[in-house]
Amino acid sequence: MRRGFAMTEVLISAAILITGITVAVEVQAMMSRSAAAQRRFVTANEVAEQTLERLLVLFAGSASLRPGLHDGPSYDIGGVPAADGIFTTSWTVVGDTPVLGVRRVTVEVRWRDFGRDRQVVLTTFRS
Repeated sequence: MRRGFAMTEVLISAAILITGITVAVEVQAMMSRSAAAQRRFVTANEVAEQTLERLLVLFAGSASLRPGLHDGPSYDIGGVPAADGIFTTSWTVVGDTPVLGVRRVTVEVRWRDFGRDRQVVLTTFRS
């Protein structure tokens, strides 16, 4: 009777081990991408909320609250205004909606995430 492992057993064990390590590395990479995407979503939501709050405290006759589409600043990954930021902001003001004297203000924040277009949209009403 010979002791030890046959070459076939060693190769099969190595293949199983390599497959397990590969799967673990892929899962780690996927979780890392998911966490990064979640951070960007949270930042975009914060930028949208800040933009909406800024618009709500403006004087009612402000140019930023006239009906139409308005472009806002860009923001970097930390939510700080930056000329070449990854987040772009815009808002649309629709007058007399849903009733006379009330404006619907919709803020959009857009960015690209792993090759896909993403956006956060928040809407409120003000007089």
